[in-house]
Amino acid sequence: MTDATLAKINLEQIKNHYNTYFKPNISYLVVTGDVTKAQAEKQAKQYFGKWAKGVVPTHNYGVPRAPEKTQVDFVHKAGAVQSVINITYPVDLQPGTPDVIPSRVTNTILGGYFNSRLNNNLREGHGWTYGSGSSLNPDKLVGSFNASASVRNAVTDSSIIEALKEMRRLSNEKVDQAELQVVKNVMAGNFSRSLEEPGTVATFALNTARYNLPADYYEKYLEVLQNVSAEQVQAMAQKYIRPNQAHILVVGNKKDVADRLKQFSADGKINFYDAYGNPVKEVNPSLPAGLTAEQVVEDYLNAIGGRAKINGVKDMQSTSTMQLQGMSFGMKTFQKGRDKYAVEMTMNGQPMNKQLYDGVEGKQSSTGAPIAYLEGEQLNDLKEQALFCKEAAYKTGGYKYVLKGLETVEGNNAYVIEVERPDGKNHRILRY
Repeated sequence: MTDATLAKINLEQIKNHYNTYFKPNISYLVVTGDVTKAQAEKQAKQYFGKWAKGVVPTHNYGVPRAPEKTQVDFVHKAGAVQSVINITYPVDLQPGTPDVIPSRVTNTILGGYFNSRLNNNLREGHGWTYGSGSSLNPDKLVGSFNASASVRNAVTDSSIIEALKEMRRLSNEKVDQAELQVVKNVMAGNFSRSLEEPGTVATFALNTARYNLPADYYEKYLEVLQNVSAEQVQAMAQKYIRPNQAHILVVGNKKDVADRLKQFSADGKINFYDAYGNPVKEVNPSLPAGLTAEQVVEDYLNAIGGRAKINGVKDMQSTSTMQLQGMSFGMKTFQKGRDKYAVEMTMNGQPMNKQLYDGVEGKQSSTGAPIAYLEGEQLNDLKEQALFCKEAAYKTGGYKYVLKGLETVEGNNAYVIEVERPDGKNHRILRY
């Protein structure tokens, strides 16, 4: 959903949506706790008795399908030093069917707990990520599989190779009985501990009603779990773990990563998307003859008013607020004279954090902590934020900047300029 779409949503639309789709005749009320059925029914009638039934419209949507052959989908994130990898696709796995429990065992072996194969390989074996895992989720409409990790740019392709290898190994080889038993013990322990939470009991009751499960489905869960065999695990892997029919979705720095991912695509192509999932068309990489980064920056500065007007700005202040879970967060920033900057963050009106640059020194203070003097990159970040328009400082401020090419941003062609700050920190700037 784009920002423009979000801006069109108002309170009246939300009310209409609520009145259309939230009806008691398609709802469930589950109660757990130290309360009798009679007490629960009395309170339900008291608080929901006037809730009127109604017809809820139904809609038909296309059912997502896994690709016939694996494809690579890429979202460019300028300046990213890590790649976020997801190997994913829809599956036909209905809740309550005989495949659900053995398929969960299969996924737990692959990536469902800390000592899973994916985590042992990518984190423990190679040190490429802080954590890697997978999920295989049943759903009444569309189930899903997803294996994921966040890794350094340099090892993005290597990480995908290892993840696919683990997916294939689970299909090609029977799991060792010792490993299988460890996984079943972990799952049994997690299930037993979850019963301590009333919410878990409520979820089980809801699932039983929604998916028409046998009344003893959860009572027999541990028995069914312990009877899952190595042969069942391999069968579930062959049925639901599909490295050759997957979307390999990567979010990262296109320049550093994208070309190395063509090897995973069955047709050798990469599909590019923007942050909202819209396809991005490749543009002609050729630039106008003689065009330089300096000219692009100057054209941009002229488009926003010119250097004279930018230099005429003396002071600037901005205020922003946000409400989250009943708490109010605020941020105020102050810029003065192109060499002084301050930012103050508050929660419920109380100061949380302050940063200050007075043209020479940078300081930071937090509630309950002593004042810290900033150095290095942190100090240089504050210096740069003191500028009303940092692009106006490129020419005389010791920056290095190079015109790298063209990209598409929200359907428009944009120049890509790689900028290196005087302290060596890189930026990648897009300008229409």
